Amino acid sequence: MKSLTFTSPVITTKVRLVCKDAPYCRLRELKLMGTPGAVLPTGPTTCAAGQQTVARGPRYDAAVFLPEHYNDDRTTHWPLIIALHGIGGSTLNLEHTAVLSNPEGLAKQLNSASFRAAMQAIVISPNQRMPVTNSGNGWFNANTLMALLEDAKKNYRVDADRVYFTGLSGGANTSIELGMTQTAHLAAIVPIALTSTPTNDPNVCVLKPLPIWAFHGALDTPGRSTNLKLWLDTKCGAGASAMRAVTVYPNGGHNGATWDTAYADLSLYDWLLQQRISDRQ
Repeated sequence: MKSLTFTSPVITTKVRLVCKDAPYCRLRELKLMGTPGAVLPTGPTTCAAGQQTVARGPRYDAAVFLPEHYNDDRTTHWPLIIALHGIGGSTLNLEHTAVLSNPEGLAKQLNSASFRAAMQAIVISPNQRMPVTNSGNGWFNANTLMALLEDAKKNYRVDADRVYFTGLSGGANTSIELGMTQTAHLAAIVPIALTSTPTNDPNVCVLKPLPIWAFHGALDTPGRSTNLKLWLDTKCGAGASAMRAVTVYPNGGHNGATWDTAYADLSLYDWLLQQRISDRQ
């Protein structure tokens, strides 16, 4: 990666980007045209707020949602939810030019106008797919996701005290992995339809102080999330863990009956956005 550093602010008026070699993108030219030392702008911003749009990036391309009032000022910082689809899912179309009409995970709920109006957080739903294919299985890489998080902090007004990961199926497994390895950077995690067995990991007790709300379907393979809750409460030192009781849907399987139901529940976000890293310190 090539980095450029300016000794004073530069306000760009034009950006020229030349990208060739379809179906993949190799950067051929990047030119910024502006005025060195210009006064930084004030007043409202003009981001695509209140809707879900596509953001292309060096880590993962993603569906990005900014809250309806994101543009009202330049000082308010917003919670960030990074939502991971499953190993066979996706959030963007083949060309990565649009959000799927039926994306997997939290991105699906943002198709609803009322849900968008209620969401008071930035939501990034990365797409673990190379352009021109949405087939096969693809696992998210934990280090790449943390780099994506750092990119988001630079590109958006993120409240670093309120950063959350959630995911379904394989994405839930990755959220648990990040909870164990990146605890200091996360305020809470929400794993849905977990398929891994975190109690087999020697570092599982790292999760004890981390707020976790897990969701599972009774018709799915049972026990993974409830066993994690029991383990953290009884085998990781004195006192109850910060993990909530697992929500189990009686008619949910390893499908949308579980994760769509969970993500549509506004009480989830009422709880989630109250969690802060600083509350654990």
